[in-house]
Amino acid sequence: MALWDHYKKFNDKHLNVHVMNLLGILSFALTVVSVVVMAIQSIWGLSFFSPFWLRIVSVGSLFGFVVWFVKKWIKYRSLSKGRLTVFSHSYQGVNYGLSRLLFSIDSKYEDHTLTRESLESLVFDDYVQSALNLLDGIMEIATGRKTSACLMLVSPPNEGLVESKLCLETALVFTRCRSAGTQPARLQQWQEARDNNKPYSPLSGNTDFREIFRGSRYFLSNDLQNHTNYETTSLNNVGEFYNSTLVVPIFLRGSTGQVIGFLCVDSESYSAFPERQHSENIAVLAGISQLLQIALREYKFHLRLLEDPAYMLSQTDAGISTKHPNTDLNPDKNAQLEGASCR
Repeated sequence: MALWDHYKKFNDKHLNVHVMNLLGILSFALTVVSVVVMAIQSIWGLSFFSPFWLRIVSVGSLFGFVVWFVKKWIKYRSLSKGRLTVFSHSYQGVNYGLSRLLFSIDSKYEDHTLTRESLESLVFDDYVQSALNLLDGIMEIATGRKTSACLMLVSPPNEGLVESKLCLETALVFTRCRSAGTQPARLQQWQEARDNNKPYSPLSGNTDFREIFRGSRYFLSNDLQNHTNYETTSLNNVGEFYNSTLVVPIFLRGSTGQVIGFLCVDSESYSAFPERQHSENIAVLAGISQLLQIALREYKFHLRLLEDPAYMLSQTDAGISTKHPNTDLNPDKNAQLEGASCR
């Protein structure tokens, strides 16, 4: 969140924005009034005010308006640069974090120090958590609203990453990570559910996940309480913790096929994701989801190696490359079960 804090400090330099706007409006209004009065006096031969002072007032107010306009333009350019800086550095951070994750996992595996606990810590506690925090900053700049992100996985944790077809009617989802921007009460609720071993909920009971699982590219709503036929297993959270949401899928491979998780961004604000920038917001989340896909596939691959050392040999004997498990992006190998029933 350091980049977002930097942006807010940058924006705080313009605390006099309301005063400047008021002076700009008054300068413009005074310029118009003085010009109109001079025109009326000239046409009708009246002399309510001294022409000399009217010219002084009109020129001074016009100068004030020009100064205000120039300052607004400079501010706009500066803020645009600040937003671009946050976007670029945040996205670079997510990409760099992935490279560092892959290197760390490979290094630990080669040194025989990689364990299931250290693997989960590297993937979820370090990389995914950092990526969600950076995504918060990106979406807050993009939408102008406070947002929070989370990673939902198709459950159970390991089975959700296997290369087998999932059934909508029996699949479960659970929240694996939440960003630092999540409300404290919501974080506590999530942690209590994990501690009580009740983190799972039916995928079919959530409209957003269900629609994506059936083939939708994303789910977006700017007013969940009034969304037609909206269903969720955490209905009490709607209105209390969030009113708008944007969800994109995380696939096992590529950009189609089996869904293994969901990347969600919520906001307490209504209309947090303006229609004019739907495609941009979706593109940002889709890009991050593809990076998370690589991290999850790396997790799944090395988890299999830890549980079954013969897995590497079996994959090699079958002619499947194990050196780069994330380069196989053929969606044809991952045809997802369509419809709401299993056959």
